[in-house]
Amino acid sequence: MSNSFLLPGNKNDIPAENGLDLLARLWERPDLSGLEPLLFDNQIEQGDVVEISGAPGVGKTLIGMHLIASALLPQSWRGLRLGGQDGGVLLVDTDLHFCILQLANMIERRIKHILKKVRAILKNDSCDKEELSALAVDERAVRELLKLGRKRIYSEIDNLQKSCLSKFTYLKCTDSSQFAITLLTLKELLISKTEVSLVVIDSLSAYYWYDRAFRADTWYSSEKYYNKMFKTFIAQMKELKVVLVCSRQLLFQKRAGKPKDKLAPSTFGFFKDEDPKFEQESYEYLGKEWGNSVKWKLNLSASPLVLQKLQEPSASMTPKVPDDKHVYYISVSQTQEIKTLLFTVHEEGIRWCTT
Repeated sequence: MSNSFLLPGNKNDIPAENGLDLLARLWERPDLSGLEPLLFDNQIEQGDVVEISGAPGVGKTLIGMHLIASALLPQSWRGLRLGGQDGGVLLVDTDLHFCILQLANMIERRIKHILKKVRAILKNDSCDKEELSALAVDERAVRELLKLGRKRIYSEIDNLQKSCLSKFTYLKCTDSSQFAITLLTLKELLISKTEVSLVVIDSLSAYYWYDRAFRADTWYSSEKYYNKMFKTFIAQMKELKVVLVCSRQLLFQKRAGKPKDKLAPSTFGFFKDEDPKFEQESYEYLGKEWGNSVKWKLNLSASPLVLQKLQEPSASMTPKVPDDKHVYYISVSQTQEIKTLLFTVHEEGIRWCTT
C-alpha cells in the first residue's frame, strides 16, 4: 500500500510524496562504488543486487561478513589505507550463523595486518615507495602513529573498531512470517538510518522448504508468493539506493550420471513437481522477480579442478597460492562477463590470491 496521496484539482491526478518518501529519495547515502574493487571492478552502483550462492561450507557467510567489514571501515585512518567505504550496514540473519565477535575480530585484525606490513616496509631504509603507497596515504601520519607505542596504538584501534560497529544494525529472523514482514517493512527502518548503504541477507532461502510445505504446495504457487514479495522489497531497496547482498542455498541440483532427470531437492525429497520448468539446470526457485533483479552473481566453490586448471602452464594468469592454506574460488558473473578469483581464509577475513 503506497503512502503517497493525490493532488486534487487535476483530471490527471499526480501522486505526491509524503515526508518519508521525500527523505528516501533525496538523502544521499555513502557511496559503495569502491567496495572490493578486485571483485566488482569498481562498477558496483547504488541499488545493485548481488547474489552469493554455493554448496554448504564454501564461505558464503564469510564473503558476506568480509563485505560488511569493507563497507564499515573508513577509506583511510591515521595515514593507513584501509580500503573501506565508511558506510553503514544492516544485516538480516536467517541462518543464524552470524557472530558479532567474529566481525569485530575481523575488523581489528585487518587494521593490525595492514599496520604490520607498513611497519615492516618503513623499517627498511630502502623501502619500496610503490608498495608503501598501496598501504599508506600519508607516510608522516603513519610514522606518528607508530611512535605512540603498542598500548596506545591498540587503544586507538579499539576506538576505531567501536566506531565501525556503531554503524552496524543486526536483525534476526527465526521463522518465515517474521522474515516476510521484515523484508516488507525494512524501508521504514532504513529511512531513519541514512548512514546504511549496504543491506545483507544471510540467507534468502532459509525458509523455502517451510514455505513450500505450509504456504505453497506447488512450484507455481511458490513462485507467485516469492514474486509478489520480492517485487515490493527490491523496488524499495532500489528507491532507497542501497546495495543488496543476499546469499542463496543450492537446494536443487542435477542427479549425478542422469543428465535427463529432473532437478532434485538436495535436502528433502518429498516434493515432486511434474512441470517442465524443472528440466532447466539453473532453476530460479525464488521466482523470476528475484532472478531478473540480480546484477552480480557470485558462485563459490572449493573444487580442486578449477584451481588445477588455473595453475596449468598454458594459463595466462598464474595466481599465488599458499601451500599451507585451503583455497576457495569464486566465479563472478555480470550479464555475460565471467571471471574467476581465488581466495584463502585468514583471521582478518579473506585474502585474494593475485598474480
